[in-house]
Amino acid sequence: MPLIASATSAGAAASAAAAPIAQAVSTAAAHWFIPGSLSFEIAKGIPAAVITAVVGLFVAGITLRQYNVARAKLNLDLFNERYALFELLWGFLSARVGDIDKAGAITTKLQNSVPKFYFLFGAKVGDFVNSALSRAIVQDTEYSVSHQPYNNEAAAKAATSLSESNKWFLIEANKVRDRFAPYLDFESWRSQRHDAV
Repeated sequence: MPLIASATSAGAAASAAAAPIAQAVSTAAAHWFIPGSLSFEIAKGIPAAVITAVVGLFVAGITLRQYNVARAKLNLDLFNERYALFELLWGFLSARVGDIDKAGAITTKLQNSVPKFYFLFGAKVGDFVNSALSRAIVQDTEYSVSHQPYNNEAAAKAATSLSESNKWFLIEANKVRDRFAPYLDFESWRSQRHDAV
């Protein structure tokens, strides 16, 4: 019984000590919402602050969505530009294997696009395009020499070199997709876009 009495007296002492604090808080709280008080003016602004915060979050969500759409559009435009250059180079390499006489127009178009290759793909692909164009000049010379009726020895030598050039263009035409694969991986771009949106 003395144990229960000491616990009861300790609880009574704690509640006696807390009573003045609770009374002071309730007295202060009673004056919070009196018109003209500082707390009343602060409380008046709370709904507007909440609405402003909700509108701000909504605007931030729209802004993030617009950013993702703009980034996806940039990626799509970059993909389209790169794919057009890929097709141009592939067409050039394929034409060099086939009818060399008809490769002039695509060769000129490729020469005019060299700066785009450097800009969109970097030096590695740009240097390859330049080397392919240089090889095309050599191939054109070999072709013209091999089709001349005089000087059979030079024509035979040029025909052998022309065969090697044709082989080089065939191999590179078959490898061009692998060379461009890191730049034209549309599936990873699509999954990146869907994750971001």
